Amino acid sequence: MPQMEDSVRIRTLDGQYRIIGGGFQEMLALVRDFTGRRYRPDERIWEIRLTSQEVQKAAEEAGFHLTSDTEMGHALQAPSNRPRRGAADRVMVRVGADERAVVGGVFADMLEVIKAVEGRQWLPREHVWKLPGTLDEAQAKLGQIGYRLVTQEEADQLPATESERVPPPPPSAAAQAPRRDQIRIRTTEGEALVVGGGFRDMLQAIKEIEGRRFVSDSKLWDIPGSLAAVRAVLAERGYAVELPGEAPAAPPATGASPESARPAPAPQPEPDEEPPFFFGDEPPDDEDDPGY
Repeated sequence: MPQMEDSVRIRTLDGQYRIIGGGFQEMLALVRDFTGRRYRPDERIWEIRLTSQEVQKAAEEAGFHLTSDTEMGHALQAPSNRPRRGAADRVMVRVGADERAVVGGVFADMLEVIKAVEGRQWLPREHVWKLPGTLDEAQAKLGQIGYRLVTQEEADQLPATESERVPPPPPSAAAQAPRRDQIRIRTTEGEALVVGGGFRDMLQAIKEIEGRRFVSDSKLWDIPGSLAAVRAVLAERGYAVELPGEAPAAPPATGASPESARPAPAPQPEPDEEPPFFFGDEPPDDEDDPGY
């Protein structure tokens, strides 16, 4: 008997469907992002005031897929890439003829990195991301930020604690030093490291710098401007910029005068609290809109 995938039932303006292809928590978060969505506890379904094509486009951008509600009683054409309960988060990718799971972090962080790869392509029917280059190149690129490529079977054997992203190990000379998140960048004066915060927060700050570009071949972010200018901009967000091999910098002082004319990015609002993970098909039916 085929194994059923996690799914979230929805009703659009032109039909009734299920969102599939990912973990229940992530798909539910996608539904909550739609303006005007409403949960119907009596029918155990979410109503969305959009067409199925509009929802399908949003689902594919997030790595999911829309299917007819009647199809869920049958095996799907594409194999399920859903991790087993208690297993590590993963993002499925295809490099050449090889299919692998990206592991070593939480789903949202790994998906963000995959989307930053130049030339990547989402294959909705097969629920995988197609990456350019060779398997070795992809492994080296992901290894720079603490992720790795394994088979689907190997990913199923990893414990859920693997979902906490492990940063790259420090240089051997400082093997006993605490590990920390870091992101490689290149300014007009050469390469450097952004440190002093969580990986996802630092990545968001870099992506807000005008003109930044991710160079997949070099596995770093290319940022126009001098080292001092980039340091000033990131210092406004509480991060430091170090040269490779440089001793860890002290936290940047608040109120420092930027040496660059480039304006600092606007502060970001605090993220919403992450909803709990449900093991069923829908939220509990004793509330009109459970807020999950």
